[in-house]
Amino acid sequence: MHTARTSSNRAWLSLRARNGLILLVVAGMMSIFGYMLIELRRDAWEEAAVASDNVMAALGRDFQRQIDMIDRVLDLLQTSDFSALSQSHAVLLENLPSIAGRMLILDSSGAVVDQSSSGPSSRTSYSDQDFFIRLSRSRALVTYISEPFVDPATQNTVIAVARRLNKADGRFVGVAVGLLYVTYLVDEMETVRLGPNQAIALLRSDGAVLARFPQTERAGRETIANSGVFRHFATAEPGLFIGRGIIDGNPRAYNFMRFQNLPLILAVGMSLEDIYADWYKTTFLLGGLFLVLNAVLGFVGFRLIRELALRRESEERYRQLSNIDGLTGLSNRRRFDEALTQEWRRARRTRKPLSLLIMDLDRFKGFNDLYGHLAGDECLRRVAAVTAGTLGRGSDLVARYGGEEIVVLLPDTDRTGGRTAAERIRTAIETLRIEHQANIGYGVVTVSIGHATYDPSENPDEARSEELVATTDAALYDAKRAGRNSVVTRRLCADPDEVNLLDEKKRLASVEQARNAVNDTAIFDAIAEIAARILGTSSAMVSLLDDQEQTFIGSSGLDALGVTADRIPRAISFCRYAIQGRAVMVVGDASQDVRFSNNPVVAGAPHIRFYAGAPLIVSSDGHAIGTIAVVDEVARPEISEMHRRLLVELATVVMNHLEKDGSGSRRDAMAPAADEEKAPLYRLSLA
Repeated sequence: MHTARTSSNRAWLSLRARNGLILLVVAGMMSIFGYMLIELRRDAWEEAAVASDNVMAALGRDFQRQIDMIDRVLDLLQTSDFSALSQSHAVLLENLPSIAGRMLILDSSGAVVDQSSSGPSSRTSYSDQDFFIRLSRSRALVTYISEPFVDPATQNTVIAVARRLNKADGRFVGVAVGLLYVTYLVDEMETVRLGPNQAIALLRSDGAVLARFPQTERAGRETIANSGVFRHFATAEPGLFIGRGIIDGNPRAYNFMRFQNLPLILAVGMSLEDIYADWYKTTFLLGGLFLVLNAVLGFVGFRLIRELALRRESEERYRQLSNIDGLTGLSNRRRFDEALTQEWRRARRTRKPLSLLIMDLDRFKGFNDLYGHLAGDECLRRVAAVTAGTLGRGSDLVARYGGEEIVVLLPDTDRTGGRTAAERIRTAIETLRIEHQANIGYGVVTVSIGHATYDPSENPDEARSEELVATTDAALYDAKRAGRNSVVTRRLCADPDEVNLLDEKKRLASVEQARNAVNDTAIFDAIAEIAARILGTSSAMVSLLDDQEQTFIGSSGLDALGVTADRIPRAISFCRYAIQGRAVMVVGDASQDVRFSNNPVVAGAPHIRFYAGAPLIVSSDGHAIGTIAVVDEVARPEISEMHRRLLVELATVVMNHLEKDGSGSRRDAMAPAADEEKAPLYRLSLA
């Protein structure tokens, strides 16, 4: 019976492996096919880019030459010292260019006083034309290129390339202008062959269309200044890109060039169907070939599958035996899961605590974006090494949890020991001083660490290891939201709204001691006013937080928010989150933050949106007893590093006033001491 079942299992496994390998081979062939198609498609795109570059180069040279010839004559006419416009004819004839148009000299009234022989004799006035009006009003001696208009003398649609003419004393005497036929430009564009659905346009830098092919039936002035395609022309580097057609809205591939020293853009558009026409044909042909080939390989594959399946199973077993993360050299996620299960069972059996840390590199995506993934890998290796080196016990486990997250499992470690280990790791990593300019407020690589402890004497027997991981992960989230570069502790199976501090009783004693030290709130009102002015907010407050209330011992601008009480319930306080970290906590828009969106002071009056608060830290024991914070009814982005430092400085000022020595004297932080290193920064805040 057992033998039959074993044989059946082996046959089933053999069939499964065989099918798996066939699928793998088919998938591999399809991958090759897909790669070939991608390469062919890329080649078609590159060929289109080269073709459009060649077309633009040819047309651009011709159009540039026409305008340059006109411009050279305009330059000679403009720099000549005419006592009368009649002297212009000799200059005009001597330097007459061979252009697709004609040259005119207009007097100050816009009448034609001279012209090249390439146009009809005319005394037509051009005083109502845009180019004449602009140049007669502007004293700038620059070349102006007009939009297309109908030449009143020839009835041809032309573009004016014109300059203002002045007398020696700077007075306006007339305009020299070259009229370039639009039909010539269109005819040149029509000679190009990029595909049946091609589109070519000569544009002015403000979006005005000077000439296009194919021509449209639109009459009068035409501009594409408000189109997304033109915004790309105006701001991006030249090169092939896909945009929506201006007329039909269909996707097109566009390329463009800007003229040297001229406010002109030459754009070429090609239909994607034209670009990929040959690619589509190749895809159908190769697709049929690969289907036949895959069918043959599938048939032949069954004969070779057994040996390959055995080899694959051997490799799989080898991979399963590996417990080391290849990048960092730490234990991997699988090893951590096994160790957590083992240590959890041991902790329940021996009734000894088990602590867990989950750490995450702050703004690590920004590090990779700024310094590259190779530098990111090296950073992870250094952080892993210093984390493992900080722990001295062989029973401790450090593992890469995934991405830039590292977990530390600490058997036989209570809450205090776990917190101490976390702070030691956080400090060691910050001390590495690995440059990280994307880590706003710190400038070096830092980590946020979540910490939780399973204590059999406190937690119910129903507690599970998954709850320890979830609680620790939530603490990590708290550390991130509290400003990063901090350690936050959560109690396992505790009320999620409680303050996660190691010794709340001692902290409350420090709060009471600080409250008793407040004899005069005027100094704290002044500090709050400084904070509001520095950060440009409507209000600021200096607060102490006990287990029931947040008490304002100093404030500025709260009356403007309609807040008249000197305390609020702890349950609606932002301060209870800010004291969980050591860095400045910033909430850019409280209405979008899950912690505060339903808070009465956010959902209702006074409609708080922005909050930035620095914790008040007791120097002797490190407890956070309150905050100095600024609030506003208007949401705003991240504050600057300087503002963060100033809030921390003001928090130090507050604590200097609250912490008195045995004689009752205190350090006067409002008057910077001569030996205080950060005194210049504080003087800046007072300014």
